[in-house]
Amino acid sequence: MGVSVWFWVPNIIDYLRIILLVVAFLFPAEKCLYTAAIYCVSEYLDAFDGYFARKLNQTSLFGELLDLSIDRASTAVLAIRIASLQPSLTGLMQFIIGLDIISHFFVMVTTFVQKKKSHKDVSSEKNPLIRLYYSSRTFLFLLCVFNETYIMALYVYYASSVETLINLIALWTLRICFTGFVLKQIINVLQWHSAAKVLIASSSKQQKLEE
Repeated sequence: MGVSVWFWVPNIIDYLRIILLVVAFLFPAEKCLYTAAIYCVSEYLDAFDGYFARKLNQTSLFGELLDLSIDRASTAVLAIRIASLQPSLTGLMQFIIGLDIISHFFVMVTTFVQKKKSHKDVSSEKNPLIRLYYSSRTFLFLLCVFNETYIMALYVYYASSVETLINLIALWTLRICFTGFVLKQIINVLQWHSAAKVLIASSSKQQKLEE
């Protein structure tokens, strides 16, 4: 009898990520560097769960959904933190959270409808940018790093004192990562649109069969 999916290595890594995120958000804004450091470790571990899932042949629907849920939740909580520090950014943060959740939800439902083993299977995808995003692990990793770093830098920028070294570093980080952040939002829109087309086509096909 094999090891239960609950205790597969990639899933254990995800449990560790959850613990780290809980600890990270226990710190108040004045301790933003502690939050940033622990949050970044949790996000960095995201690369390892996928690696071990492939290496140990421990891929599962549970693991994939767990990983996606942690990613969405971590971004949402951080965005809420930013909005609480800078109310003028509330609309932008709501947009980021909504787009992130909706686009990935549509992608996962489409994965089930098409009976694919993973949402990263882009064999039938026509959009070149989405194909590149999911077929190139380097591109996916770098874009996610820029996106998460931008959002974390935004938090540190508004949580830290003005005209301090930390504040200055956060500002330059925002400038460096801005393009990656915007591109990630564009990909979220594109993958939502692509998934929506698949679902509409599937609904139309089902309707014709029932007529």
